[in-house]
Amino acid sequence: MPSNLISVLASPSHPGNIGAVARSLKTMGLSSCRLVSPDDYPSPIASARASGALDILNGASLYESFDDAIADCRIVVGTSARLRSLAYPHVTPRQIAPLLIDEAEKGRVAICYGREECGLLNEQLARCHYHIEIPANPQYSSLNLGSAVQVMSYELRLACLERQGRSGIESKDSWPPTYDLERFGCESWDEEPATAREVDGLIEHFERATAHSGFLDPKNPMLGMARLRRLFNRARVDRVEINILRGILNSIEKMDPPTNQQTVQENYGLTNGERDDV
Repeated sequence: MPSNLISVLASPSHPGNIGAVARSLKTMGLSSCRLVSPDDYPSPIASARASGALDILNGASLYESFDDAIADCRIVVGTSARLRSLAYPHVTPRQIAPLLIDEAEKGRVAICYGREECGLLNEQLARCHYHIEIPANPQYSSLNLGSAVQVMSYELRLACLERQGRSGIESKDSWPPTYDLERFGCESWDEEPATAREVDGLIEHFERATAHSGFLDPKNPMLGMARLRRLFNRARVDRVEINILRGILNSIEKMDPPTNQQTVQENYGLTNGERDDV
């Protein structure tokens, strides 16, 4: 993440929120924070809330005025959930994030957050090139300071990763697999996919039927049902397929249980002390 992305907290009132902001920044790979006249800082409360991100907290710079904190920044944006009498460019975090990543390659960028109870003041917002609104629930749109910083920092990270052509989730294998239905001669599937509840019912039915047949030892089930669930999730079974499988299981449950049940290790094909623990 560009080091020129600077989070500016204007007069934060609670030290715990400052610590929470430090954690939010670090989890998204950001490191620069400026504090404008905080009410209580340094503070052990801030340090406690910044657990694991003390390097970000201790590296924060203190400023006496908002103007001083943004003076060396080429672009300044501010979060605001309020409508103003004077119109300014109003954007969401996702809309503005790519522009901020681009600008950060050329110079310092300030992302400003206001005091907890009132947000940025009108005169502070007037110094911002863009006003950012997080599209929250209109009936309750007030976010905690740490939460607002987390949302904005997340969008900045996504924009940065997209610019690099990365997803941010590193894996040695190509996972999860993607399925191109057109490749197999159909543009859409002919049945609705099974719901989570329907898959749960199938797994429970498998557990009953396999216990009845002697395949599964209920006292030592190991990972059999978990592996079946993973199989069905990977296959994205549909409702008709669920019904077919449950019909087969119903027929198994109608059979008499075996008199001599094999051990679960034999049923799973495990020999010589092998275990299914991975």
